[in-house]
Amino acid sequence: MSLKPSISKGTKDYLPNDLGKRNYLKKILRETFEIFGFLPIETPSFERIETLTGKYGENGDRLIFKILNSGDKLKKADIKSFVDKDLGKFSNSLSEKALRYDLTVPLARFVSQHRNEINFPFRRYQMQNVWRADRPQRGRFQEFLQCDVDILGNRSILQEVEIILMCEYIFSKLNLKNISVNINHRKILEGIAILIGAKDKFSLLTSSLDKLEKIGKNGVIKDLKTHGFIKKSIDSLIPFLEIKGDFKSKIDFLSTKLKEIEVVNQGLIELSSIHDKITKHKLSSVEINFDITLARGLDYYTGIILEVLPAEDEFDFGSIAGGGRYDNLTDFFGLRETSGFGISFGFDRIYLILEKLKLFPKDLLKSSKVMFVNFDDHIAQDCLQTIISLREKGVSCEIYPTKSKLKKQLDYANQREIPFVVMIGPDEYSKKEFIIKNMDTGTQSVFKTKNLIGEVMKLI
Repeated sequence: MSLKPSISKGTKDYLPNDLGKRNYLKKILRETFEIFGFLPIETPSFERIETLTGKYGENGDRLIFKILNSGDKLKKADIKSFVDKDLGKFSNSLSEKALRYDLTVPLARFVSQHRNEINFPFRRYQMQNVWRADRPQRGRFQEFLQCDVDILGNRSILQEVEIILMCEYIFSKLNLKNISVNINHRKILEGIAILIGAKDKFSLLTSSLDKLEKIGKNGVIKDLKTHGFIKKSIDSLIPFLEIKGDFKSKIDFLSTKLKEIEVVNQGLIELSSIHDKITKHKLSSVEINFDITLARGLDYYTGIILEVLPAEDEFDFGSIAGGGRYDNLTDFFGLRETSGFGISFGFDRIYLILEKLKLFPKDLLKSSKVMFVNFDDHIAQDCLQTIISLREKGVSCEIYPTKSKLKKQLDYANQREIPFVVMIGPDEYSKKEFIIKNMDTGTQSVFKTKNLIGEVMKLI
């Protein structure tokens, strides 16, 4: 019985045309990262479980793909914990490794491990796949490419400004306009939690706030009630959910509402500083907004957080980039006082937008420029020597692998969109001639074989 060919939900195959577009987007991102002075690194696709868990919050940890132990290690599973219905402990005994959930935690491990081999501030970029056991839907995959840039080892607010300027640069290059960069500060969220009497439920609060765009104010209120927030706390929160106005008016609102809470001051000062510095630059593609409900539920954020949203209403899959300041992430690995700031670009979501808006350049797929028709093995062997010479000159070319009807070979060239075909049949071979056929116009010309490379080079 044959298997029905299929792939797992949340994953995707990429055809040659898809990869042509993906490589174009990768090129734009990579060139931008390097123009801004970032250096490339790579880390393994899987990490030790203890490296990943406990950094993302309860929701993030739940979405980590664990790798099942094999052989003798699997025999050491804690069966007693299964009998005792301690499924968390039992699950951990089955696995010692997991696929990486993001690139930031592995970066913290990398920097801590290689601290004596790198220079600080360390500016790195990384473009690799990550995996999340999330429910697949449009714009949300279980395996996807992340493109991250981070600066570690310095706490200057200039780094946040640089990342926003990078967003402007990238989206200008991609011809995407009216992109919103929403920013907030975790210290402000902490202040709100203290004000409403929910300091001990901070993670639950940020998790609910993060859903505001999807489920609306009433949905957030319902979610908070489900998590045990009392009516007084929710009533105190509502003015923050309804706040409107420009950047300065929101700062003034918070300064008044949270003036008694000291932890908020740093957040307000840093947000104002970023806004003042950014407004001195003329941004044509991105607009900076202060979103008080922006939370980014990952537990490791400690300062400025940001999210990038597309302008088009039909793109209902949320942010296309996001990031923030993290002060304590390398502490987990023994490297103290190494603050970092970074952003992750949602490659696949940006791809979907470019495709929807038809912003990819045409002819991105680099196919062969010349195909040699195969008339027989003897002539094909001679053609191969010519092909080798053309490839050495940078001309992409190929020969049809077997002797077949001419129509079949020309149909193949058309399907591959190969612009020129070289034909050397028995008659041409005996006369030391060859024919070049232009597949777009259908015209063909005859030349002497000794001039073959030169004539082909004129056409490319």
